[in-house]
Amino acid sequence: AYAMILSDLYVPVMLLIASFIMRGAAIEFRHSAHSSKAVWDRVFGIGSLLAAASQGIVLGKILTGFVPGATSLGFVTVTAIGVVSGYCLLGATWLVKKTTGAIETSARRYAVVSVFTTVAAALVVSFATLKLSPVGVTRWQETGVFHLLIALGVLAALAFLYVLYSIHMRGEHGPFVGATILFVVSFAGLAISLFPYIVPGQLTVAAAASDSTTLTFMLCGIGIVFPIMVGYNLYQYHLFRGKVVPVKH
Repeated sequence: AYAMILSDLYVPVMLLIASFIMRGAAIEFRHSAHSSKAVWDRVFGIGSLLAAASQGIVLGKILTGFVPGATSLGFVTVTAIGVVSGYCLLGATWLVKKTTGAIETSARRYAVVSVFTTVAAALVVSFATLKLSPVGVTRWQETGVFHLLIALGVLAALAFLYVLYSIHMRGEHGPFVGATILFVVSFAGLAISLFPYIVPGQLTVAAAASDSTTLTFMLCGIGIVFPIMVGYNLYQYHLFRGKVVPVKH
């Protein structure tokens, strides 16, 4: 599976790794910088943008089955924009939840813009997937799958409206909750539309899976580590709950 997929994804994967390096370096150097903090802020921003865009490119290439051409290029561009918009939406609504004053006000404006661009990109990707992937058409024609996708579509629409309503009503937690639901539902819809394929029409989950012994060994390790990671994250979110308030020295 890796040999098949990564051979077509070297550029976006390398771009993703480079963007993570940029973000890490920016955080470290900004801490010790005196006159160049703004420069490292921009480096961090560029790294974050490249990270989101490269993930969108990877998603688009996988959904098109790595088929070259202008249509596929346009589709990949839309998925990149959609993923960037989705991350902007999550980031903006998180800032609404955690900050006050001018930052919160700006975050609310960005959240409104990004929720519209995210939904627009998600709609384009959803219907374009039907045109580019016969697998998607077949899945949508299955009665149970179609009804499930309709339910997810309704849930996504409600989440979209809830984000806008929460922002309008000056809600603090609602926008992030709605954005999270919208993000999860969008990817769930894509996964259901293409199941059981990882690469539409080429590679299934069963074909890409390792043998049962390897999977059992991995499950034992993940079964131990995963609850610890979840518990740690829940603890830190609880510990740092509430808004960030500037401290005057």
